[in-house]
Amino acid sequence: MNVAQDLEEKGEWPKSLDAWLGVAKDYPDSPVGKNHLETFLNHLRERPAPITFQEFQSMREQITESAQLGILSAMLLLGDNLRKPEPKAAFQWFAAAAEKNDATGLVQYGQMLKKGEGGEAPDPVKAATAFKAAADQGDVPGQYELGECYLYGRGVPTDEKHAVELLRQAADAGNTKAMAELGFCYSHGLGVARDFNTAFQLFSKAAEKGNLEAGGNLGVLYINGQGTAPNPKKAAELFEKGAKAGDPFCMALFAQCLELGKGVPRNSLQASGWYRKAAAAGNKNAIDWCDQNSVPYGSGN
Repeated sequence: MNVAQDLEEKGEWPKSLDAWLGVAKDYPDSPVGKNHLETFLNHLRERPAPITFQEFQSMREQITESAQLGILSAMLLLGDNLRKPEPKAAFQWFAAAAEKNDATGLVQYGQMLKKGEGGEAPDPVKAATAFKAAADQGDVPGQYELGECYLYGRGVPTDEKHAVELLRQAADAGNTKAMAELGFCYSHGLGVARDFNTAFQLFSKAAEKGNLEAGGNLGVLYINGQGTAPNPKKAAELFEKGAKAGDPFCMALFAQCLELGKGVPRNSLQASGWYRKAAAAGNKNAIDWCDQNSVPYGSGN
């Protein structure tokens, strides 16, 4: 045990992980080895700079063995790092974490079910059930995800008022996605009376924290003069910022500004380029524009 502790303090992660695994296997009736594995791997998950995929690969065998011993943080590490390169394996490990009623595992499992990742067909009902299990534990991402389910009737009956309650809980806890979605509810009168001033405040707060879609919606309020004085230039700045950061919604909005000369000089060529990028990224309005103007986009057009 002293050897494992010394290696951990020196930052020799693979050797330390090997040593703690040895403790867990050599003393199966003692919780010491498993507890240290849980703490050690959880530290790797939550440290400010997450482990790189290369670091993960160097420890993958030991992490997998830890997960097979029932170590929750190992299951989550596997899910986190395999979600893109091996979604089926990631799905299985998040499912295993969800079976342990872990809130993070439940949310990640639900997200994969919602999107149909991991070789499974989308299952909104199972996804909503997973989100509810997380939300019932007070998990903020779970509250946001369940709120979206009720807002749009995904896997549960549509209930806009309950959606707003859940989104408000998550927004009050600092979740920027929930702030943006709640702002959308206020700007469109979904589950609450339409209130552009509140929508403006919510979008502003979420945008300040880096939520690009909120920045796009905030720009819409500036364009229309809703909850604030009209300011097309400020709107275009917000759209451009989000567009350059890769947000399809902002790309389409910035393209429209360039097309119509709202807040920026009119530039049809640049507008077409942003419409194409937005369409290739899946934005429906941009796809419709490209189709109507016979502008090709993406690899299949």
